[in-house]
Amino acid sequence: MGSSSQMEKLKKRGSVGECVDELCRGVNMLARHLFTADWLREQIKKLKANLPVETGLLMMPTDFCGLTSDSAVHL
Repeated sequence: MGSSSQMEKLKKRGSVGECVDELCRGVNMLARHLFTADWLREQIKKLKANLPVETGLLMMPTDFCGLTSDSAVHL
């Protein structure tokens, strides 16, 4: 069983239109996730490039649903 942020394979029945609607919602969610992940990666890259070497940076990552993760990343 995966975490709540992972998708699970399910068998469903419905019309082609319902299938297309569900697929569009999933693609939209993926696109938002990828945009946010790319933006965040670029921001971290800029921070690391512009901070003095002796400076520490502690970040509390969040998942892309806005919930705070239990872990922290030290760059």
